Amino acid sequence: FARWDEILEEPAPEEDLPHARAMWHYARGRALAARGNAEASEAELGRVRSAVEDPEVASLRMEFNTSGAVLGIAAEVLAGHVAVARGDDASAVNHLREAVERERSLLYGEPPEWTVPVHQELGAVLLHAGRAAEAEQAFRADLDRFPDNGWSLAGLAQALRAQGQTATADSVDAAFRTAWATADVEPPAY
Repeated sequence: FARWDEILEEPAPEEDLPHARAMWHYARGRALAARGNAEASEAELGRVRSAVEDPEVASLRMEFNTSGAVLGIAAEVLAGHVAVARGDDASAVNHLREAVERERSLLYGEPPEWTVPVHQELGAVLLHAGRAAEAEQAFRADLDRFPDNGWSLAGLAQALRAQGQTATADSVDAAFRTAWATADVEPPAY
């Protein structure tokens, strides 16, 4: 929910919880990248990648997938956000497209073991890069899998507006307002 300061204040999980600790580094990296601190974010990315490369951590079994499979997504998503913080939108898109492929390869479970849909992240980065038509495709792909995802509805409306499709954007915005009606956080602005 973009509560970056709160994320940065969270203490690290214990050393004997290597998956949780790697996800803590991922969350910190996301927060630091959002704050524009690419160097510190990249250091957190290195810690996530180290966990992915550690056979003991990577082989840990989650419910349906391995820790390595889930942390591999985390590494690619975070690498994408580090690239955005560095102003390298093309690299960011490439990392997020790789993360989409990794997310697709997960065995499905309820709830999903990767909880923030990567298409939603990809759409946001594509919007940021001024690639509204591609962002529209990414948000629609997410909504095919997760109908009424408010984050993707908001992004889709913005992508449509950026392409001059005002009437369709208004319709999507109405669906967003319905989906977001009981939320207690501000709506996303991509």
